[in-house]
Amino acid sequence: MSSSGESLKTQLINDACTKDGQDEAKKAMKKFLALAKAKNPSVTDCKSCHSVLSPNYPLTPDALEKFVKSGGK
Repeated sequence: MSSSGESLKTQLINDACTKDGQDEAKKAMKKFLALAKAKNPSVTDCKSCHSVLSPNYPLTPDALEKFVKSGGK
C-alpha cells in the first residue's frame, strides 16, 4: 500500500515504492514514460495517465489500460 493507504496496482510502482518511496516511483515512471510513448501514441506525458500530479498522483480511469498496452507490469 502507498502512504495514502491506496493499493499499488503495478509491479513497477510497488517495487519502486518499496525501494525508496515516491522519489523512486517518479524516477521509474519517467524512465517508463520514454518507452511508453514509443509503444502507445495515447501516452504523451505524465498527465496522460494522472489526473493531477503532486502530491498524490491520482490515476485517470483508463490509466492502467494505457500502462499495460505500453508494456507495463
